[in-house]
Amino acid sequence: QLALFNEPESEPMPPVADADEEVVAPVKRRGKRKPLSADLPRIEVIHELPEHELTCACGCRKHVISDEISEQLDI
Repeated sequence: QLALFNEPESEPMPPVADADEEVVAPVKRRGKRKPLSADLPRIEVIHELPEHELTCACGCRKHVISDEISEQLDI
């Protein structure tokens, strides 16, 4: 089986001529919702952690990394 890899190729591979052509895939656009009207009432819900979950295992106090904001329309 090693003799298979020691044989030189009989003819070299021709250069690829398709380099000039670019295949462009169609861009899929996702639909977006319109934002809710600014005059609608908003309810702010803040979820606070209990005191024992605010302390890290090393004894340091945890801090806020980010906020998550979502809007829902009640019908």
